[in-house]
Amino acid sequence: MVIGRLAKSVHEEKKEVKILAGNFNILLIGSDIMPGRKGLGERGDSLVLINTNTNEKVIRIITIPRDTYVSISKKGRYDKINHALAFGGWQLQKATVEEFLGIKIDKVIFLDLRNLKDVYYFIKKEFGNEPIKEILSKVGFRATAELAYDKISEFISSRSTAEAAIGRAKNHARIVNGCVELCIHYYSNPEKRSLFFKEENIINLLKLFRYTDLISEDVISLVNEWAGYEYSFKQHFVPGKPQRINNVSYWVPDSIPGSEEYFTKVVNYRKSVFV
Repeated sequence: MVIGRLAKSVHEEKKEVKILAGNFNILLIGSDIMPGRKGLGERGDSLVLINTNTNEKVIRIITIPRDTYVSISKKGRYDKINHALAFGGWQLQKATVEEFLGIKIDKVIFLDLRNLKDVYYFIKKEFGNEPIKEILSKVGFRATAELAYDKISEFISSRSTAEAAIGRAKNHARIVNGCVELCIHYYSNPEKRSLFFKEENIINLLKLFRYTDLISEDVISLVNEWAGYEYSFKQHFVPGKPQRINNVSYWVPDSIPGSEEYFTKVVNYRKSVFV
């Protein structure tokens, strides 16, 4: 999909905002921790990279399956990539993804299902059901009039897709992609922009995450960049195959030929693309 260029006046209206240059990477880390669960720690259930390439004018959404077999060098071992969160919090999870993909991550969004619920009710209270329905339509979720959060949470967490856990990882990327598309769509509409992108609303929303180093100025700068140019969307997942190692099931990444960092290999690899 290509997002059309805004009217020139819209882009100039925000010209005082710093425009990002080159690659800008945001890592979304979704924890699998749930209320009442004890003794199991927490792992990165959802790992989605939002890559904005301002030179190529492309937004790449890259999902990393939670069982991906990688080196967690700070622990001196190979393990599932999502175990980095249990070993060293979001900081080690970020460092492990950086090492695996060979990139620098600029910003992090870290949340769990409790934060997701808070975000859901914040959006519903401030803006109604419309934005939530628009996002969920991207993954084929048929929202009822009530739009019950429990049903949404169950859908996001479910592995009951044709591709099981890989299908769920792809759904996470589709939801993130839908959020980005919605941001561009709403920012392109002056009436919606004045409501959705009020600084107070952005600040209050960011406070609902367990951790993020994004600030309101980052959000405006990024969405202004997306909305001001013709950005295309591409969705990728780390290609590989299921394999048991020492009687443990992993997702073993494909060995892709080339000397580039793994991120570049993935985004240029035909088998990594999905819709």
